[in-house]
Amino acid sequence: MSEKHLTELPWKTLAQKHGIKDGTLQKALAKLMAAKEDDYDGRLKILKEIDGCCDNLKKANKTNKEIVTYLTDIGKEADQSRIAIDLLKKGGAKKAAEDEAEEGEDEEAGLDLKGKLLSALRKVKMRKPVDPPVEALVCKAGSSFAVLMAKKVGASHKKELQDMLPNAGAPQFFKGTCEYGDADTYNFILERLPGGAKKGLTAFLKEHTATNYKVQVRSLAGETEADSEVPGQTADPVAAFKNRLTGMLDRIKEAVSSGSANGQNAKLKASEAGVFASKKDYTKAHQLLDEVETLLKKSPAPTGPKPTAAAALGAWQTARSSVISKLNGIAKEVAAAKHPKGDKALIQLKAVMAQLTAEPNTPQKVSELERYLAQDDVVGDICQLAEDIRTPLLAALAPLKP
Repeated sequence: MSEKHLTELPWKTLAQKHGIKDGTLQKALAKLMAAKEDDYDGRLKILKEIDGCCDNLKKANKTNKEIVTYLTDIGKEADQSRIAIDLLKKGGAKKAAEDEAEEGEDEEAGLDLKGKLLSALRKVKMRKPVDPPVEALVCKAGSSFAVLMAKKVGASHKKELQDMLPNAGAPQFFKGTCEYGDADTYNFILERLPGGAKKGLTAFLKEHTATNYKVQVRSLAGETEADSEVPGQTADPVAAFKNRLTGMLDRIKEAVSSGSANGQNAKLKASEAGVFASKKDYTKAHQLLDEVETLLKKSPAPTGPKPTAAAALGAWQTARSSVISKLNGIAKEVAAAKHPKGDKALIQLKAVMAQLTAEPNTPQKVSELERYLAQDDVVGDICQLAEDIRTPLLAALAPLKP
């Protein structure tokens, strides 16, 4: 559909033809035409204004089929424009972030190694939750380690690291991120886990900054040196994330039941972690689980015995019914929107509801259902875009495990 309805003159002509006195919609359409292409927020605000004008005019002229049809077409084109503007806005934000990263690298170009490390560690510590994590590139040569951090690490950092360890042996490189955590700790989350990394990075930072920093190192899968019998061997990231999340579910449920704000926040963080895991962004997923752990430590200690099998099944069925009711509500909204991809979305929603068996009464059924909820992409999309169904269902399912 073109945007011919989102222009001033056709509407002005049609309104005059039907004797409609309107100034608001005409002015809003004129403002939209005059708005700058890169004024994304301004254009979105005008589109919202246009929606309101159309609604008022529809009510005032509900018996005029031609007018109602034209106003409906304006609404449809406004929706399409809104989607396009949102995409352009995200693209502009990404470009700005890339430009900012390049500027940051230019600022550090004249610093010596100590200056670069101190500047990077300060950025790690001061990073806001909404900001992207600081990237890290670790080099291991023999038993020696070196690391550089920046908004974006690349070939120039790799060469610089090689020059730091010229005679230590064949270099290996491990890319990841660095996050500031509890107890003034710098957490390096790497694609693979190099043996001796914690000790090596601690020594490297002390040597070049004259400061003892607390360092922790783990792989994207959540593996630490203590977890691995073979240094550098990485576990299956899907299984590692699932096992870690599953191990928290009982505590999350208990924290939520206690009525504490920390419990609710932990539930939301766990759900968000599941969304990132479904997108294979295990770095962010484990960072969120770190936050869940912190919140759970602050929650009241659990009390009371484990529920009976019948009570646990009843709790699951209650949670399942609530979720299916919400999914049916989402399905109605999708159907009413009459979007070109609406049929596909409805099929996916029905498939999710079909997977939620009312009686997961065997260990195999519980295990399969748990794996489906933790890993399915459609479930992840629903949690991200509409309603968190993963966390309450996994929490209700946990007591049914043998």
